[in-house]
Amino acid sequence: MRRGLKQCLRCMRQLPVLQIFLGLCIGLWLTILDPAAPAAMRCFHVPVRKHRRTVRDSHGVVYVLGLHSPIIEVYRKRYNGRGPYLDELLGSLRTLRQNSPRTPVALVTDAEDNINASVAAMFDQVIVQEGKVHVSWGDVIPAVLASPWRRSLFLDLDVKICEDVEHMFGWLDNYEIGLVLEPFLFSHVKGALLRDGPQAITWNSLNNWNTGMLLYDNNPRVRAMFEDWNAAYNYPGGRGGGDQDEFMKALERSGVRVKQLPAEYNLRVHTNTLPHFLTNSVILLHSRYETCKRLNRVTGPRLYDHLKEDVVYTWRLPRAPAWHVTVSNHLDGPLVSECVADRVTKLDMELPKLKYRGEL
Repeated sequence: MRRGLKQCLRCMRQLPVLQIFLGLCIGLWLTILDPAAPAAMRCFHVPVRKHRRTVRDSHGVVYVLGLHSPIIEVYRKRYNGRGPYLDELLGSLRTLRQNSPRTPVALVTDAEDNINASVAAMFDQVIVQEGKVHVSWGDVIPAVLASPWRRSLFLDLDVKICEDVEHMFGWLDNYEIGLVLEPFLFSHVKGALLRDGPQAITWNSLNNWNTGMLLYDNNPRVRAMFEDWNAAYNYPGGRGGGDQDEFMKALERSGVRVKQLPAEYNLRVHTNTLPHFLTNSVILLHSRYETCKRLNRVTGPRLYDHLKEDVVYTWRLPRAPAWHVTVSNHLDGPLVSECVADRVTKLDMELPKLKYRGEL
């Protein structure tokens, strides 16, 4: 065997191509065994891929972790240049595994060394994105293009999954993309309130889709729309600062079949959003500080004010006398509105009486 090895090496000295090939093989072997090598490369059970490969008839969630992408100035100051992205990713992933455990999940990242082996093992697939991100908030576009799932649900890192999302993928039988509108903001109505008169409609409030949640069929037509969006927004020297205007224009040019989803499927909550009218449980909560538990404490029709951290108005069926209630007039009758502040005031007035009678 030793003699055969010597003959093999003698032949290789005469063939530079084989020398190069052997050097590459040895280098790869040493990299895999070297404990100092990137963890994601050494972890065989985590599929780290350089290129996208869509799995037929598949579905799943997609996250993006772009630690080397341009960061908006307000985040640079608030988070010392790096951002809270890894912590937010793990927090969002935790809620997905808790509330929608059957849903596969992929991570698209701009560098293999962004995560270690233990983080990589939490995902079904890890993909290194193709293409460079030139502007802030531009890493969404390479991520949606890199999704390995035929039916994909892209989520921002600050989205919390409050309930199972498996039913959402079935809506793509009849539509190609599902979206939720941007919420109304205090800044949209502030001028009208200060002047006590009408205010011009702002561009941001005219059917501006929020791109923090994108439910889409990864078909050629949708991908062509994403490529158009990428060309219009993510280019060298681009202004950045907000991708949603260009997304809306690319979507309108594309002819892609759109399904508008209710606010419960991407409930955007921050300090500038107005109270939300909700009719059901919130499925996807897009907020850094609000919680699923507070929002879903009441699941019927309600007006939720996040500044008060509570429901401020509810609607219920009328409480008719027992002899008057039938199935038809009970369900078809008008809903009764109820202000939570009125209910609290009534209770405050009753407390002294209850205490006096010894009922408390």
